[in-house]
Amino acid sequence: MTRSCLVAARRPELLRSLKRALEPEVEVVGMSDNLLSLEDSLSALDPEIAVVDLDLLGDAPWKLLSLLKRGAPRVRLVLLVSELGPDAHQLALRAGADHIVERSGALTSLRDAVLDSLQP
Repeated sequence: MTRSCLVAARRPELLRSLKRALEPEVEVVGMSDNLLSLEDSLSALDPEIAVVDLDLLGDAPWKLLSLLKRGAPRVRLVLLVSELGPDAHQLALRAGADHIVERSGALTSLRDAVLDSLQP
């Protein structure tokens, strides 16, 4: 069974890299490069999982992450970060992130986190 995923990042090259890393195991049903598009896509496409780059969430990432999770509670959120300290890691989890993956790691670790998030 193909699983559905939405990817969201500001940079087009990162969006393409994320899509290449996830397919064919996960079907990327949408790509968003801004917050408004992300919110619209979450409700319109109803993906099982969303990979969201932290940079897309701007200056209030935990508040926005929490709002995204409240707006789409069934969607599992994987947060892509450049670096996150232990306190921020806990804040991200409390705000609604299901998994946190460092951007500097191999994209296979992202695929593994996405597949792991899809487990019941």
